[in-house]
Amino acid sequence: MADKKEAQQQIAAERANPSGVVGLRTLHDLGERVQYDDASIGSLKRDYQSLAKKPFTEAACSR
Repeated sequence: MADKKEAQQQIAAERANPSGVVGLRTLHDLGERVQYDDASIGSLKRDYQSLAKKPFTEAACSR
């Protein structure tokens, strides 16, 4: 989840580039990373619910 948040922050920073030049390759790579993270998170949440018999919440994460 932290990787997804980091990628989203990097996307926002790239889009807010004050020079007006946006790296499309960078945005594409970061977008793919977010999509991969979404798929992984979804799968892991289902696994957690199956094992723990309760829905996953971020509070369940150890810090």
